[in-house]
Amino acid sequence: AGFTYAKQKEEIKILSHLCSQNALIKDVKYNEKLGGTDWKPVIYKYPDIFRKDHGRGILIRAGSLEYGYVPALKKLWMVNRVPANFISINMGHILTKSAGIVMDIKDGKLAGMISKGLQFLGEEKVDDSIIYVMKMNLAPENAFYSAGFRDVKIWIDSEKWFTIKAEFGNSDGDITTYEVTEFELFNDKFYFPTEIVRTSDSGKLVFKYKDVEVNTGVGWDVLKIQVPAKTEVEIITPDSPKKRMQE
Repeated sequence: AGFTYAKQKEEIKILSHLCSQNALIKDVKYNEKLGGTDWKPVIYKYPDIFRKDHGRGILIRAGSLEYGYVPALKKLWMVNRVPANFISINMGHILTKSAGIVMDIKDGKLAGMISKGLQFLGEEKVDDSIIYVMKMNLAPENAFYSAGFRDVKIWIDSEKWFTIKAEFGNSDGDITTYEVTEFELFNDKFYFPTEIVRTSDSGKLVFKYKDVEVNTGVGWDVLKIQVPAKTEVEIITPDSPKKRMQE
């Protein structure tokens, strides 16, 4: 029992250090390109605000609230959903709410209980760096769980304190991998990916990032969307999935 306790403490220590390092990233601005799509501006503000201006409109996520505006339809929509939060890692900052899991450390314990069953699998050596390998089960509250995934394995660079790979597995044994293939050092302290490759049964998708700016002082106006009068508003809640009203 003593060995298990000590081992668990070491795992929490590693993850606490990882989270603390990445909590220094208060905001990020960058342009994102997925596969053959156009470059799109993205803004992230710690701890859980994410804004993406895409071809069809604007998408904003703030905790469990997600809302957006589609100019062509003159439609503003809002929905409360399970927060698709993320491991507090640099790769998580890039993937943010679209592909993440919660790993918040409070009082030496995993908070939120989004991920459970933490295991330290050992160390690997990659390009003269020691890499910590960990695995955990996903709880039903996790956004990945609803997509069919049941566990995740992560690879953490012990020198850069940077997650280089995350591997999600489902109940059928299928694996979806996100791997950082290119990264840069920003502000002389933050390692941040400029390319991530997602590999699954359906093939590969390359996420590219450029014009990355870290800690520029993003304000709360990132939450604002200017819409014209008479815009249709659609509110989606667990109690009324499609309640509409006009404003």
